[in-house]
Amino acid sequence: MARRASDIEERVRELLARMTLDQKIGQMTQPERMHVSPDEVKRYHIGSVLSGAGSCPGENRPADWVAMTDAYRAASMEEDEDHLAIPILYGVDAVHGNANVLGATVFPHNIGLGAAGDPELVERAVLNLLHNAVKFTDEGGAIEVLCEFGDAADPAPMVWIRVRDTGIGIEPAEQSRIFQRFYRVDRARQSGGGTGLGLAVVRHIAEVHGGAVSLESAPGRGSTFGFSVPLAQHA
Repeated sequence: MARRASDIEERVRELLARMTLDQKIGQMTQPERMHVSPDEVKRYHIGSVLSGAGSCPGENRPADWVAMTDAYRAASMEEDEDHLAIPILYGVDAVHGNANVLGATVFPHNIGLGAAGDPELVERAVLNLLHNAVKFTDEGGAIEVLCEFGDAADPAPMVWIRVRDTGIGIEPAEQSRIFQRFYRVDRARQSGGGTGLGLAVVRHIAEVHGGAVSLESAPGRGSTFGFSVPLAQHA
């Protein structure tokens, strides 16, 4: 029978009250598997072990992984007067780790998101572009939202959504980095505040749908930001 949340919380409090500083530090440590043995997991109270950069045990067979993780777990659960029985966590990268096992079926990052054609994410991207346009367009300026079909030669039918403004524009030297995370340009644009994430989110949403982003801008003449997503196909 599953333990109640209150029981688990009580057990955690009990363990924390008994733990030494060394044990607490060990539980927050995650060495790579090639640099820590099961004996060291117990000796140093290690809380987690990682397979990083394609690291794999034995001949990289399922049985090798089971044997390795079982050995780590057994070591972590050996309790005595100097060690608490706390199950170890084993960490792997979403692709580098799972793809280590020969014969494993691995889905690329974000494939579900891209295949879904998520309308809420597309709406988020449009709102981010609109927010950006409003922030950098003076009162009395103009903002347009455009929707256009992509190039007929594209392998898959795409639609481009663009937001055009008559704002302050962007210097050419800044444009290649404008969709990077946390990138913010000159002081005039920084005065509008923000984290530098809005346009990076737009790029991410476009890319996970198999699309792209675009920018046309000139200082003092406004900007046109756009992104593309696959055109919905109906059977």
